[in-house]
Amino acid sequence: VLAGYVAGSHPEMMERVQRDRLLAGPILGPFEAWLILRSLGTPGLRFERQCQNAAAVALMLRSHPAVKAVRYPGLPEDPSHEIAA
Repeated sequence: VLAGYVAGSHPEMMERVQRDRLLAGPILGPFEAWLILRSLGTPGLRFERQCQNAAAVALMLRSHPAVKAVRYPGLPEDPSHEIAA
């Protein structure tokens, strides 16, 4: 489901957005609106899972020999850790 607001200051990009909007239609259909409403009931669960997945990826990358640095506020060594905690 794709829904939301698009704004921009680049005329070329906004022309493409306008063309796509004309092709897809400017208003959500009833089924798409229902899908969005259905998913709004569980944002806490979805956000928690996203955080767990992000932490797992950061830990995996931190120990990977080909990765020089990982910036993830959930890691204690990250400069933004105290702000994010």
